[in-house]
Amino acid sequence: MQVTTVRPVVRPEGLGVRTSKTSAPRHGLPPRQSRRKVARRQARILLAEDDEDLRRAIKARLVHRGFDVTVALDGISARLNLLSHQYDAVVLDLGLPRCNGLEVLTEVAKSKKLPPVLVLTGGDDREQDLALTLGADLVLQKPSPFKEVSAALDRLLVR
Repeated sequence: MQVTTVRPVVRPEGLGVRTSKTSAPRHGLPPRQSRRKVARRQARILLAEDDEDLRRAIKARLVHRGFDVTVALDGISARLNLLSHQYDAVVLDLGLPRCNGLEVLTEVAKSKKLPPVLVLTGGDDREQDLALTLGADLVLQKPSPFKEVSAALDRLLVR
C-alpha cells in the first residue's frame, strides 16, 4: 500500500492571482462584483430624558432600529452635546433637571442651527406651544406608544 502525501500549492505573490478589482477582465468576462453591502451611515440621535425606565426603553428600541443613540440625563449635558456634536435628530424631554428642555432649545438655537427636534412632554398645551415656537418640530404627549415616537422620528429624518 502506497501512502500519498498531499501538499498545498503555494504560488509566489503576483503569479496567477488577481488582487485588484480594476484589473482587466479574465477571458472577456467582467470583474467580479463585490458582495459587501454598502454600509449606510447610522442616523445620530440625542435622547435627552431623565426618567430612567423610559430612557432605557426608548434607547433600546432606537438602537434596535439601527440608530446611533447618545443619552443626556439632564438639560446641561443635552445642551453641551448639542453644541459640541452633530446630530440628525433630538428626542427632548421638557422636564429635565438642572436646565429644562425649553431653556435647552432657546440656548442652542442662539448658538447654532438646531437639528430636527421631537419633544416628549407631560406638560400642558401652553408649554407645548412654547416648545414649537422655540424650534421644536413635533411634540408628543407622554406617555406615547413607541410606534408614534418612531413614526415621528422617521418624519423628522426624511426632511
